[in-house]
Amino acid sequence: MNPNANGKIGAVGSSMRTYSGRNNDQRKLAITRALDELSLQQGVKVQLSINKRDRVVNDKATTSIDTKANYNANNKVTAHIEDACKDNSSGEFFVWMLLD
Repeated sequence: MNPNANGKIGAVGSSMRTYSGRNNDQRKLAITRALDELSLQQGVKVQLSINKRDRVVNDKATTSIDTKANYNANNKVTAHIEDACKDNSSGEFFVWMLLD
């Protein structure tokens, strides 16, 4: 439960399966969540908006999601991925990041 390591500040981000079903989208979401946590810990103001649109045409449904994050700060937050894994039973993806 403590993502810090060797005197460095850390955070964990996670994501369940995304609507797209693509592993890359799930990984990006987990990274975004970890970066958001690190930014908050450093006093960076984070604004995240998620827009979901459902559309049905000729009995075929599509869903699209737009995610936007804005960071306002005088300091730059840089981090690296220390480890990542996927829970095979739940499908949840985890990423552990540490500040540089």
